[in-house]
Amino acid sequence: MLVLYVYASLPFLTELNARPHIEMLDQQPFLSVHGQPFIVMSIEDHRTTGFNGDVREEYFKTAKQLCANAITVTFRWSYFEKKEGQYDTTILRDIKITADKHDLKVVILWFGSNLGGHGNSAPEFILDDSITYIPYTRRDKSFATRIHGLRTNRIYCYSFDDKYKNHL
Repeated sequence: MLVLYVYASLPFLTELNARPHIEMLDQQPFLSVHGQPFIVMSIEDHRTTGFNGDVREEYFKTAKQLCANAITVTFRWSYFEKKEGQYDTTILRDIKITADKHDLKVVILWFGSNLGGHGNSAPEFILDDSITYIPYTRRDKSFATRIHGLRTNRIYCYSFDDKYKNHL
């Protein structure tokens, strides 16, 4: 009877084991993938996805050639929600398909609205609406303005530290 119960539970146990999760061994946590300890050896390059959200496969290929088992990809909010309340998971699907093709796991760097101190990863509907979404402010309470950069319009985040005088 016990054998039958265990056998009937195998698909469920296998499914649980397939998802990456944290396990404990001798009171030490470790990442388990497919029931095995997984040490992440990832290549990180912010160019794995282009400014328009395209997946650049050559970086995945290079990561595999460098013996990585994972790739860390840049994921901007603007890739996911181009219009307010309308979510596009195409890039997530494309990242997963490309990673699977090269036998890589994926680590996503979620930048939300702030990438490297710039607001250029926020969706256009936010950047264009300074009434609903108040821009960054300076210490003197004046607003930081949208500055036309080399590639994109950026909202610069200014220092709030008194040690450094920001005259912008």
